Amino acid sequence: MISTAQRRNHQRYDSPWLTLQSLHPKSPERKRAALAEFRARTQIVDPQADVQARMGVFSNFQQQLAEALVEFDLLSQTADANDPRMRQLNRRIEAIRHRIRDERLNFTKHDVTIDDTEDDTDYLRLIAQFERLQVDQVFAEATYQAALTAMDAGRSNASRQNLYLANFIQPTRAQRAQYPQTTLLNMVSGTMRPDTNEIISDGSISFTVAYSGNFHKDMAGAQNTRFLARVYGVDTDELCDFVEDFAEIGSHFHMPVRTYSSGMKARLAFGVSMGIKIDTYLIDEATATGDARFKCKSKDVFRARTAEASAVMVSHSMSDIRAFCDAGLVLNDGQIEAFDDIEEAIARHQGFLA
Repeated sequence: MISTAQRRNHQRYDSPWLTLQSLHPKSPERKRAALAEFRARTQIVDPQADVQARMGVFSNFQQQLAEALVEFDLLSQTADANDPRMRQLNRRIEAIRHRIRDERLNFTKHDVTIDDTEDDTDYLRLIAQFERLQVDQVFAEATYQAALTAMDAGRSNASRQNLYLANFIQPTRAQRAQYPQTTLLNMVSGTMRPDTNEIISDGSISFTVAYSGNFHKDMAGAQNTRFLARVYGVDTDELCDFVEDFAEIGSHFHMPVRTYSSGMKARLAFGVSMGIKIDTYLIDEATATGDARFKCKSKDVFRARTAEASAVMVSHSMSDIRAFCDAGLVLNDGQIEAFDDIEEAIARHQGFLA
């Protein structure tokens, strides 16, 4: 299966190559061919050099005209209008001016021979066509290189991923969420009612540890803490002092919860959970939160609390189950199996996943 998946991935990542070579409208080959066809048709290899050459001719005529005019002015001071030299200078000046007018026209028209016919094409339009073809070629080459880079990266990632799967992952049955454990905890805590039967408990039961959904987003962390203290009948000042010290969120403790990051909410929720002494704690995965130092601190407090109280934990982490539980329940296909030995419960659970 891994080899088949690998071949499929390579074929998928090969498709951009085929698209670029045969289908992409801006492929570099086509743009280079279009530019070569333009040069062959117009006989212009480099428009910039062509313009400079035309400007050189134009400047030369301008210089000759200036020299002829100066010579005419000097001669007119000593000769009359009928002097042959004056008439010759006039003819020269008119000829130069005529050539200058012709050169100006050359900047707006360009004679192109196509199939033995003359075509007067706007020279400025030719320059615009050339520049557009150049831009298209540069864009096509850049796009092509970017696509090749992306394709190589995709192939590399696919190869590494397939290699990882082949070496480290054993095929297993997918875990099913047909009977969500979170729903079960919500019913135990009293936030949801079962459709049938009833849940009987004695003593106090906490809300889910580190669950921040109990907080009102427009109230400050301290206000939410005081509210929960009154709900559970504990001293408000004592709980606020404990949570403020434990959560380590500084002045944010007195700011609205909607301004908190997810990590700050988790710290506040865990602090409130640990600050209220409960007979039975409900844990849905989380036994600690925050960075490594804060996680160690959280687990130490949690161990201290569970040493004097019981806990119901739902977790996919077998290490946490072993660390905090001494008995287990395994729920499968609507049936519950109870085990006094936690290792037997873990073995039964893993047997369903094999």
